[in-house]
Amino acid sequence: MKTRGRTRTTFSTACAAIWASSRIPPRPRIPARVTTSCPEKSANPCKKFLMTPAAREPRRPGREQIMDRIPITDYESGQIRDAGAVRHLRKALRLRPGEVFLGYDGMNELRLRLSSYEDGCARVEELARRTVSPAADLTIAQCLIKGARWDAFVEKVTELGAARILPVISERTVSSASRSGDESRLARWHRIARAAAAQSAGRTPVILDPMPFGAALDRLSAAAHKFIVCFEHGAAPLGRAVPAQARFAHTALLLGPEGDFTQKEIEAARAAGFVPAHLGSRILRSETAAATASALALHAMGALDAPMPDL
Repeated sequence: MKTRGRTRTTFSTACAAIWASSRIPPRPRIPARVTTSCPEKSANPCKKFLMTPAAREPRRPGREQIMDRIPITDYESGQIRDAGAVRHLRKALRLRPGEVFLGYDGMNELRLRLSSYEDGCARVEELARRTVSPAADLTIAQCLIKGARWDAFVEKVTELGAARILPVISERTVSSASRSGDESRLARWHRIARAAAAQSAGRTPVILDPMPFGAALDRLSAAAHKFIVCFEHGAAPLGRAVPAQARFAHTALLLGPEGDFTQKEIEAARAAGFVPAHLGSRILRSETAAATASALALHAMGALDAPMPDL
């Protein structure tokens, strides 16, 4: 009986040891996240939000931060009256007095220190000013294209550094923008160009009123280097056709609508001194062709090699 009892006890002990060794170890305890009352809503302590350690770090008064460039359309005598810019500074960026940001008025880049918010305006101290020059004296004469594609064209050639945009009405133009003048349409193009210039640290291009194909040829007659981008026999690659010295002279690129130019228009451009050039074997959408042609021309001029400016 004693032997049987010892065997029974030993067996129970062994089973307990095996069961203990096979148990899954408990998960490590995760510390609770820290909560704190919102400083802007301290009147209601019940409303709380989670904060990361970086967010809990106290803000140093008067510290300087360089923000993205903020487009400003109404700035004078140390005061920003542009409601959209003031709202962006106050609500989106939550900029406090003493902090520094970059403003952009279409021609100048301004390093500004916020002083205060007063009556829907922002009072600032101007620390530095830099006049933004176009990458090159390049005019993009683009035949009007439909809808949002034209807006994309304006945005992309502005980012690349075009100095002027000339909307052209050709025989195959089908865009509604080719009809009677519309001030709201031109205002939208200017807004798109200003935003693109602010984003790309460039200068807002001059956007001319739309004009017929023949009038556009006359308008560009004084350009030193003129190219019509088309699928024409004998046309040279645009990247090789644009000379490096074109950066210091007025250069014009003429690009067609969705259906390209007619043969009659190509011959008229040739007679006006335009050199046919192509973008390769790919068939590109009009807005893509304009951005590609602008980039190739600016690269050939050396305009894309400039170092980043300091302010």
